[in-house]
Amino acid sequence: MADIAIGLELLSGAKVHIDSGRKGILEAVACQIHSHKLAAGTEKNLPREVRQWCGILHCFCFVENHRNGSKELTREALETELYNVLARLFPGDASL
Repeated sequence: MADIAIGLELLSGAKVHIDSGRKGILEAVACQIHSHKLAAGTEKNLPREVRQWCGILHCFCFVENHRNGSKELTREALETELYNVLARLFPGDASL
């Protein structure tokens, strides 16, 4: 029951504001995506997982735009940034 209440609160509440912690959060998400990719042994689900994570972040979080802190990053900009983080953290991975 408590999990349902927390879920409803998240859905109905204000977005979580992400500013200075953005780099760490995106790095953690990138590591999670990469570990799933390695476990599956294929990269074909990589774009879908990147889109899903960016959808979650965009839905529940206000990811601050570094150039203008009052604006939120678009989902597409989040995807681009997440792909850049994946490429930076895992440079030897040709599928990125």
